[in-house]
Order: sequence, then structure tokens, then C-alpha cells
Amino acid sequence: MGRKIHGTGNLLSFGRFVPEPHRTGLRRRGPMQRLLWSPKRLSLGLILLVVAGALWIKGGFPFQTATHAAPVREYTLFVREVDWEVAPGYTYKALTFNGSIPGPTLEAKEGEILRVKFKNEHSEPHSVHAHGVQYEFQHDGTSPTTHGPDVPPGGEFVYEWKAVPGTWFYHDHSVEGIRRGMYGAIVVHPKDEQVRPDRDFILFYGDLEPETTGFADHPFSVFNGKAGMGTTPVLKSQVGDLVRFRLINLMDEPHTFHIHGHRWVYQGRLVDTVSVLPGETATFEFREETPGHWMYHCHFLEHMEEGMMGLYEVSAR
Repeated sequence: MGRKIHGTGNLLSFGRFVPEPHRTGLRRRGPMQRLLWSPKRLSLGLILLVVAGALWIKGGFPFQTATHAAPVREYTLFVREVDWEVAPGYTYKALTFNGSIPGPTLEAKEGEILRVKFKNEHSEPHSVHAHGVQYEFQHDGTSPTTHGPDVPPGGEFVYEWKAVPGTWFYHDHSVEGIRRGMYGAIVVHPKDEQVRPDRDFILFYGDLEPETTGFADHPFSVFNGKAGMGTTPVLKSQVGDLVRFRLINLMDEPHTFHIHGHRWVYQGRLVDTVSVLPGETATFEFREETPGHWMYHCHFLEHMEEGMMGLYEVSAR
């Protein structure tokens, strides 16, 4: 249900990137992948995830919603279709949670209850499916659910999830919804967390195909729904800050993350690039020591050319 990876370390001097041999030469989806990711309600892959999720919930992680001794965090999510500018001059009809891509970050502490009121303001049925948290099956948000095929147009449903520490995500349980922008982050802080970072950045990878946007022969690779330097998020920190990055890949292609001028210790190794496979999240942090204007990007050249790059600004104190 989305593997999370963690790495921490101190910032070290810049070094060159040596790509892993099995990560090179990636191309955009072939015919079978396009078929599985066609803009229909569900792909076979998501159906398998639903089955796996149901088995996981049934297999030793019960969550009783009848009592709420734990503190409750309440959020409201609604579906809204908006005109979304991916890059200057390129706007498409996006489906969003609360009008933005990604949707609001749902934040909690370990053991708390996330109570999410979902309002469907769109003309089609939708739902909210969460990864990493615990819940009873009726709060799974898959299609169909025990309370119906989805939340119908104009309908509402209240989801309740028990917070499990980590970086997770939620999304509409249709391929079209995900492709068009219906996803957001869930951040759960552990009970024993001693220090919060000074900067906590969340970046979603996204792949926008012409069949989704209507931009003929012009695919985009995006961070947080935006493509190209100056359009993607400009991330800012100061020397001395503890900086944390949370990377989330909901798409069906692997991605990487690289920051110019930076290296850090990750999973026991000195790295300047992190790989994030489909359905994964990756979290790492470092103490910032290098002032300047730095580029961040996916290191697959095709994705860079399609806009998966941005600016990281570090100022001196």
C-alpha cells in the first residue's frame, strides 16, 4: 500500500551523480501500460491494490471507530474542477481536492484520529482512498465500497482513519481522478519526535499525457502539478536550517530526485540522488550548509525535458 523509505544525515560537499544501471534508458509508457492507465474508472492494478488493502486491514490491524478516546483532527475535502495552468500558456480542466494540486496536507500525530468530511461537488462519483493509515473497511474509499459505488454527485461521506507515523498519501480511487490531480499528502508525526524541521517540503511527482490534458503531442512531467523552472514550487531555506524533503510518487513510472550542490547520508550511504518507485514515498533530511540558488529535478532526462525541475534557494543568515 505504498512503501515508505526514510533517510537522514548531515549535508556534505557536492559530488557527481552516477546513475544506477537498471534505472537508465526509461521510456514513456508502452501500449499495455497505456491500456492499464486509460482514463477509465479502475485499472487492474488498482483492483489488486484494493484486494491487498482489504487483506491487510483484515489481517491484524483492526481499528474500532465506535469509541474515540484518541484526539481527533478534523478536515474537509471537496471535489472541484478548475482551470489549472501547468505551464505558461498550457491550461487544462483539472480535478482537484479543494481547488489545488496537490490537495490539502492532512497532518496528525501518531495515534490520533483523522476525521475527513468529503463533499462531492463534481458531476461524477468520487471517493477518498488513504494509504498507510488504519481503518475499518467502510472507510477504505475504494470502488465499490460497502456504502455504495462511490460518493455520488452532491453526496457526502465522513472517513475516519487512525494515524500511523510516516509520509503517506490519499487520492480519488479512479485513474482519471489521479491523473487529473485528485491527490494529497498525509503527514503523521511520531509520538517520540523530538525535533521538527525548520523546512518541511512535500513534492508529488506527476505525469500528464495529452489524453489527460488535451495538449496534442505535448506530455508534461510535473512537480505538484506544475512544469518548468519558475512554474514549479520555488523552495526556500536558510543556512543552518534542518531541511526535510518528502517525495511522493503516485504515478506508474519511476522517478528520482537530485539537488545540485548537495549530498546527504541516506539509508547508510552518501548520495546526491534518491529513487522513488511507483507507489512509494521517500523522506530524508539534512542540515543546510550551502547558500546559493540550486536546481532540483528528476534525473531522467526525458522527465527533465518535460518540465520536472525547479529552484531551491538557500540564503545566508
